[in-house]
Parts: sequence; C-alpha cells; structure tokens
Amino acid sequence: MKKMPKGKTPSLIGFSNGRPNRVVVQRKSECCRCREDILPGTDCFDIPKKSAGFTRECRHCKGCYEKILNQTQDDLTFLKSL
Repeated sequence: MKKMPKGKTPSLIGFSNGRPNRVVVQRKSECCRCREDILPGTDCFDIPKKSAGFTRECRHCKGCYEKILNQTQDDLTFLKSL
C-alpha cells in the first residue's frame, strides 16, 4: 500500500545541487518521498542533495519524480510572470 508523502512537493529550484540522473535499480530501494519500494530492474531517479559539505543522492520513483517536475514547471511559470 502506497503511503501519502508528507509536506509540499519539492521543486528542483533551490532543492538540489546537481542534475537528476535516471538509474536502473540493482537491488531493492525505497523512494525518499513516498517510501514505496522500488524493485530491482526498474527505473528511478537520483536527485543530488548537498548538506553539511556532503552530497547524497535521494532516490525517487517515477510518480514522485513527475510531481517534482510539475512543481518545478509551476515555479518557473510563476517566476516568468514576475
């Protein structure tokens, strides 16, 4: 059963410190946002996140990544209208 992510959907503006990468999962992983299992052999997206001088990759499933992209597009649309 998929859990509902908490909080507002993040945007790639000001959220990450690098380009997202599409990755084929080698072993079972968990989505950083919804905590759903990502099974081996499926695609997911690693978004770099820098904190305290270290960079770590937050792994996201396709559904959460699409929501992040939509939020980023909404933020860009808002910034263009200023």
